[in-house]
Amino acid sequence: GELAPAGRAIIATHSRHPRAADPEVIAVEARRYCSRVSVSPDVATALAATKAMAGISDIICVAGSLFLVAEAIQAVTGVEGENH
Repeated sequence: GELAPAGRAIIATHSRHPRAADPEVIAVEARRYCSRVSVSPDVATALAATKAMAGISDIICVAGSLFLVAEAIQAVTGVEGENH
């Protein structure tokens, strides 16, 4: 809950990793800190939704496991990494 209060909106999602947390569970916890919470089926969709709602001076913060952050980097740069 340290980052959540600073966010104007939170999109919960999950990585492709088989042990990834359920984004619905993450969303329930996030709603304790932020009223604008949604769930996305995958990282690329979450990033697209985030970019669509972000203003020119907004900051998009990707937080979670290293697997999730790696997928976000992959989605933004188009550089394929290892799939686990």
